[in-house]
Order: sequence, then C-alpha cells, then structure tokens
Amino acid sequence: MKNRIVFFTDIPAPYRVEMYNRMHELDYKFEVWYMQKEVVTRPGWKFSNLILNHNFLINEGFYYRIYNFNLFLNLALIKKIIKAGDIDLILALSWNDLDVLILSFLKKFGIVKAKLHFWSEANYLTNGARNDNWLKKITRKFVYNHPDTIQISSGKMTQITLEKWGINVHKSVLLPNTIQENKYSLSYNLKKVRAANEIPIVFISARLIERLKGIINFLSSFSKKDFEKFKIILAGSGNDKGKIEEYISERGIDNHIILTGECDVNEMINLYARANIFCLPSFADPSPLSIIEALKMELPLLVSNRCGNHFEAVQNGLNGYTFDPDNKLEIRESLMRLLEQREKWEEMGDNSLSIYDSFFSKDLVINNFFSSFCTLSKKDI
Repeated sequence: MKNRIVFFTDIPAPYRVEMYNRMHELDYKFEVWYMQKEVVTRPGWKFSNLILNHNFLINEGFYYRIYNFNLFLNLALIKKIIKAGDIDLILALSWNDLDVLILSFLKKFGIVKAKLHFWSEANYLTNGARNDNWLKKITRKFVYNHPDTIQISSGKMTQITLEKWGINVHKSVLLPNTIQENKYSLSYNLKKVRAANEIPIVFISARLIERLKGIINFLSSFSKKDFEKFKIILAGSGNDKGKIEEYISERGIDNHIILTGECDVNEMINLYARANIFCLPSFADPSPLSIIEALKMELPLLVSNRCGNHFEAVQNGLNGYTFDPDNKLEIRESLMRLLEQREKWEEMGDNSLSIYDSFFSKDLVINNFFSSFCTLSKKDI
C-alpha cells in the first residue's frame, strides 16, 4: 500500500468499533487514532465493555465539556500526524473541532503533508447549523476546501448540506453509519409477535432532550382521544426526562405512554420486536442509528424530515412516512394515516428490511467504501 489510511476520531463508539472490527476482519489495512476513551455525554459507552480487534491508538489529551460542546485538544496526535507525512487522514470529527481547525491551518501552510478527508454527517437542519453566521461560513470553507480532499458522506443530506455551505466537492464517497448488525438477527417470528397487539404500539427511541428530539412537541400534536388508538413506548434517558413525565401526567395520558429509561441492546431489540411502528420526531438529528435499527427490525417508519438519513431510509407510502416536526397537523395526519394501514404494516416491514439490505448492510457499506475510496485516492488495498 502506497500510504496509510488513518481514521482520526474522538472516542470508541460501540457501533463504530464493530464497524472497524469488521473492516479488519475483511483484511482492509487502516488504523484508528482515538482522542479519549470516554466522554461524559455518553455514560453508557464504557471503554471497558468494548473489544477492539482493529489497529488503534488512544491518546488521552485535553478534554473538557463546555455547554453543549465536547472540547478536545490532542497535541501529541497532531505531532504524530505531522511526522507521518503523506497519509490519508480521515477526520471522523466535526468541522469545528479544535484539532480539525489546527490541522486545517497547518495543512494550508504545508506543515501537515497528510491528505485530509472529512467523514461528515453534516445536516443543515440541525439546531447548530440553522444558527449560522458569517464567521462560521468562512471557517467551514477554510476547513473543508482542500484540493486533495475526498468528502466522505453519510448520504444525501450531507451532500445537500455541503452544497448549501458552498463547499467545493471534487471527489466524494459514501460511508453511512452501520449498526451492531449481528445483535439484530432474531430467531423468532416478528410478524407473529406484533400481530398479537390489540392496540398498536408506537416505539420511540431517543435521548430525552426536547430541543433535539421533540418528544413533547410530538405528543402535543394529538388529542387525548387520539391516544386511545395507540400506545407509545419511549426508550431513553436525558436531562428532560422529568419535564416529559410532568407533561404526560398533567395531560392525563399516563395509561397510554410507557417510559422505559435507558436500555441495553438486548432490551432494545425486545422493544423493537414488540412494536408495530417506529417513530423518531426529532428537531435535529444528523444520522440516527435508531432508524437503521428499525429498518433491520422490519418496522414501518414514521420519522421527522430533520433526520439526516431519512432520504435513504424512508420511501413515503412504501415503508412509512416523513413529516415536518414544526407542523403539528402533519405529524398527527401522518401517524393516523399509518394507523389506518394496518393491513400494509407487514409489507412495509418487508420493504424496510429490503432498504436496509440494499444500503445499510455492514459488509456492503464497507466494501463499497474501500473500493470507491481507494480508486479515488489511487491506493492499493
């Protein structure tokens, strides 16, 4: 191989670790350089619970949580990148990460010889991206616009966003998120389990942060009488859990909504298996894994059009519907329409699995990525 491929990222996220492990099993040559073992915003992602079978390095540099931003500074890894010379460095980080800004600056002045490639889940509809200003625009263009960059996108939303931001995309390849695939393979009949539900179950998996996930906004779109037509199971934890519980209690809809709290993978699989419909009503969500999990679990989908991967995951009428989270009438009509199509849920679930197999299947994603990336970078694998 002419030069190394290095993924540069923040922490070992379980779903990404499994993807890197599978890349290694498929005999692709690469390394992953991590900034930290853990961050406070992901308490369930314990490094001690992970098995890292790929080639990796962890440098625990400076880390601090400021408001809604994880601040990293890894001068040792930046020095290592400078010494590494002409490598292909895949930045699995936000464009405004401090290390990315430093690397971009050093690249412009020829101090960093590595080719900087951005693996982005950019979504112009997230809260942060919508709060734009001239300084952010100038800085983004400075960071992204390198002539030898291959933009690695999670899907159509990323491509639309980079175009809206005025980024010059010379070359691009796809690398959507993948799930912990083997854990979502079941030995029992999903259709039989779901058919037993007298009242349809709508399953929502989300962090309980209202400004991001819009749970109360979703619930407020329905009358008390509407809730007699379905039951909601809400899995997740977050700062607004108490606020959501208070809202449910005040409206007297406790009997129609179950809050499970944080769930492990096995508990989540059982919830997906019980549900008839998966829903994600987010105000802001770059590329949520729960949508991909729901596809794998053969569910009809009802998701916000702010979710970055809705372009690939939802075909309206075929396997579910999308809605504008700012339009409460549209939210209500979308769910009611889906509830009225009970005879089509099984077919919609089959279509969801077909979409998963054709776009999000782990081996397909990995093989397509390396084939495209290595062709564009003229690299031997």
